[in-house]
Amino acid sequence: MRAARRKRRGWMADDDTGALRGRDLLGLGGILVAGVVLGLVVGLLIDYAADTSPVFTLIGIAVGIALACFGFWVRVRDALRSDMGHDMDRDDLGKGDR
Repeated sequence: MRAARRKRRGWMADDDTGALRGRDLLGLGGILVAGVVLGLVVGLLIDYAADTSPVFTLIGIAVGIALACFGFWVRVRDALRSDMGHDMDRDDLGKGDR
């Protein structure tokens, strides 16, 4: 049994930089895909129920893209804010009493 854990290397490495890692980027891509697919499905269902041509499908896709972009922006904004707070904590450690 090994006492020390090996650190992973590469794009999903565990680091303390606060930067977006691979799983975070996959989550962001999932938000974008889910928004578009959900908008498409809802639009298709409304078009089918209302017996219309692709009017609601196009509206659903547009709304899905808008919501996905908003969700993407919120996630990235939160990640950047936590990254800036992390950098400030690290900078404060070396200052001492001046």
